[in-house]
Amino acid sequence: MNHEILLESHILLKRNFQGLPLIAHDNDPALSMAALWIQQLLPRLPVSLQRLNLSTLSKAQRISLVEQGFLPNDVENVDLPLFLNMDAGFAILIGHQNHITLIQVEGSQNGNLLSEIDEVIRKEHPYATHPDFGYLTKKPWESGCAMLCEAIVHLPLIDFQQDELELQNAALQKDGFTLEQDPPRSGHGIMCLSNHLTYGVTEEELRQRFEDCVRRLALREEALRQNLSEESKFILRDRAFRGYGTLQYALEMDGPEFYQLYSGFRLGVQMGWLPLPLSLCREIWEKSRKGSVLNNVRDPDDPSAEGRVRCEILHRLLG
Repeated sequence: MNHEILLESHILLKRNFQGLPLIAHDNDPALSMAALWIQQLLPRLPVSLQRLNLSTLSKAQRISLVEQGFLPNDVENVDLPLFLNMDAGFAILIGHQNHITLIQVEGSQNGNLLSEIDEVIRKEHPYATHPDFGYLTKKPWESGCAMLCEAIVHLPLIDFQQDELELQNAALQKDGFTLEQDPPRSGHGIMCLSNHLTYGVTEEELRQRFEDCVRRLALREEALRQNLSEESKFILRDRAFRGYGTLQYALEMDGPEFYQLYSGFRLGVQMGWLPLPLSLCREIWEKSRKGSVLNNVRDPDDPSAEGRVRCEILHRLLG
């Protein structure tokens, strides 16, 4: 997928092994066996993976992995193994509700990497399945194909018109998807698209539906941008210029404020109201998120350091 609305996306496969009990907690002995099996299979995988332990990473590094899509948002236990190749856009997380979670992020050069690695593992260590319920998972409603498709999308015009957002969600529901505010990054159109359907659909079908949903949203967002009323255009231009000015000159800015301002600024660049390259929007997005900012904080105990360092980064990028 390569759409202007797409900020980031990833696909997760949740798997449990046949013969191992479903885990009761993140220190379950079954996880040691799962980690050993993956370790033994590394030479046979189509991409090299480095084993890390989340407990050896700093808070900033863990947050950065979540923001880049290599970890689920709700990972709380940091004493878990992670097999990772950031360049290939792929990771395998041991534990966190299931024995393993396979993760492929947007931008991976090999679009079939997820299914290829899944097949290598399955042939050596069969997964727990049921003829009626598909892959068995810790949460029964995630069984079936046990795939989660998630994208962070920028839809300022769809979000600007409340009726339009409701209409799009009604259409998405038919394909098993939901569009909603993404709490850590919500603000004027930064939203999360994800599936709530895993039964009665194959992985290939779900991936195709995911791509189709993103494509439809991109087309609708573009149509709304091309048919703005003068009043709406005035409001959004004002939002874009205010965002640009504040991002450029503010001295302290927390995450929620950044995402709100960024949304208006990004729209302004895409609409041609701000004479700046779209590549700059991408650079700002990647370098001003919480994980990237915290990596540059010298005193992690200073509660105001994150907001000040974020502004220093923005000044360098927009100066």
